[in-house]
Amino acid sequence: MPTSGTSPSADATRAADAWFLYRGLPSAVPARARWRGVLPRSAPALTAWAVLMLLSLVVTIASGDRDIDIDGAPTASQWVALVVLLGIPVAMALAGYGVGRIRSTGGRWVASAAAVVVGVCSDWPGDDVADVLRDVAVDSSVVAGIVLATGSGVGSILGWSARVAVGQLRSAGRLVIRTLPVVLLTVLVFFNSVVWSIASHLSASRMLLLVGFLTLIAVAFVVSGISDHLPTAGASAGHQGLAETPFATLPPPADGGPLRRTERANLVLVATISQVTQMAILAAVTGAVFFAMGLIVLNPAVSEKLAGGAVTQSVWFDVALPVSVAHVHVTALLMALTFMYVSARAVGDGEYRREFLDPVLADMELAIAARHRYRALTS
Repeated sequence: MPTSGTSPSADATRAADAWFLYRGLPSAVPARARWRGVLPRSAPALTAWAVLMLLSLVVTIASGDRDIDIDGAPTASQWVALVVLLGIPVAMALAGYGVGRIRSTGGRWVASAAAVVVGVCSDWPGDDVADVLRDVAVDSSVVAGIVLATGSGVGSILGWSARVAVGQLRSAGRLVIRTLPVVLLTVLVFFNSVVWSIASHLSASRMLLLVGFLTLIAVAFVVSGISDHLPTAGASAGHQGLAETPFATLPPPADGGPLRRTERANLVLVATISQVTQMAILAAVTGAVFFAMGLIVLNPAVSEKLAGGAVTQSVWFDVALPVSVAHVHVTALLMALTFMYVSARAVGDGEYRREFLDPVLADMELAIAARHRYRALTS
């Protein structure tokens, strides 16, 4: 343990830096520490991007670079393209997770180099020299953006957000139970002909703006609630939760000093992401329930009656599906309403706050206590 007047060991400092970066708190770490080993640390994101590029090439080849119409007669290769297209997000997540478990720096260097080669080369089939040069320039910009995000700390926050999402999905059963009362509240909205008429006549861009506007209101409410209850800079520096962290052997300082604006903003952002992720999963579960309900009860006659006219078939990524645009729009609107409802309950209702917000605030208090000890270590 370093004493006053001596410099802290490099191992202790790096362990502390890694602890903050893993928890999505890059503002507590000096800039030089965020850029240390940036390429190996970018390996998960680079691998996910390489998988996206490779599977996109598979989809293009399998579909013959043509649109797919499910109501028509897709060929076997087009079905393969559709399955691969739907599996791209899962494959990206699994690839990034797998590379993220590599502990050795050398292994991550190899993964990063292989990902760059695969991602760049996946753009070349069928291209002439001019197209290859253009693709190399675009892919180089993407790789540079990933590395820049990692070094600036954005990658730390995004990686932590992904781990939070996975952790929330593990409690999917409890989330479904939590969602059932919301389903009962909004089921009448689903069968409201006025809502269907509006949804069927709104363009995709306007529906996206509407959902984004409602979501922004809910997020602003959550941010306000978190800011009001965020632990102060004087949170206990002797927090018991630090027992199994790199800060366990460091003495609590008498005064850790006030939080910088960037540190406070980082804490609010991390807490907001945690809350928004949980609420988004609840909204997604609600949306899945209503989407499945629509597939069961919405035949062409019922859809036409609810929408006040003929409904159009939706097209996702140039793939025409036997789902009406109005069905998709109504489901998205109900998800946004659920998101707003849960956000209001999570901040304003005592029971929901204990379930959703209080654990996040406890984590923030732990982070502040670690920050105090870290500042004493590095000073």
